[in-house]
Amino acid sequence: MFTTSPNRFAQNWENSETITASPARLTTDTGEHLPGVALFTRGRVTSVITAEAAHRVALEIVEALEAHTPVKPVRRDAGVNDAFADLADR
Repeated sequence: MFTTSPNRFAQNWENSETITASPARLTTDTGEHLPGVALFTRGRVTSVITAEAAHRVALEIVEALEAHTPVKPVRRDAGVNDAFADLADR
């Protein structure tokens, strides 16, 4: 897990409060427009990425957030599981 330096906390916090995303068009060298996403920090463009990259990063963000979510173990009741085992094939 990536861990920041404490002397960057204020800057990281401020960036977190100002980061936004907007639809964008990436213009190819032939003038074709492709769908994309523009990322802004403090009102300035920091990156413009393809739609495919935006989907990938969105999923990576969800996975990163899930890494901070404690998972409560599920208690298994063997008697209940056995009683309903035949329903699993329906």
